[in-house]
Amino acid sequence: MEIRQVAIENIDKYESFLKEQSFCSFLQCSDWGAWQEAQGQKVLRFIFVEGNDILGSAQVILKSTPLGKYFYCPYGPVFKKDLRGEDIKNIFEKLITNLKQDKNILFVRVEPTTVLDLKKFSGVKAEPVQPPQTLLKDISGSVEKKKK
Repeated sequence: MEIRQVAIENIDKYESFLKEQSFCSFLQCSDWGAWQEAQGQKVLRFIFVEGNDILGSAQVILKSTPLGKYFYCPYGPVFKKDLRGEDIKNIFEKLITNLKQDKNILFVRVEPTTVLDLKKFSGVKAEPVQPPQTLLKDISGSVEKKKK
């Protein structure tokens, strides 16, 4: 398996992969990344490839704290439908190894939507940044119609 960084001019392959998955949060979409970049954040996007097949993707945001910087992958990485076991472990290892090349990084924080045994990945469970559940409310229609 190979990890490839995705440049913004080649974002179509990244977005196509996300659209094919059964669940993907908007926090992993390139539009969210573009908004983060407009706010002054550094954003990196990766795909994990085996042959011609994309097995996963990750959008990572460089965050700052008073103590230093860390990488944050909200609701990610995203895995191909039905991907399990060793392939998921390989994606995590490749992502973490790639991000740890920046020696100024304190840690890497991921919040995948897949339930994982963090001990397999030498990880530590932390309180989530993103809410575990959300609600959708239909706000279409006129105000007058809603008052009735």
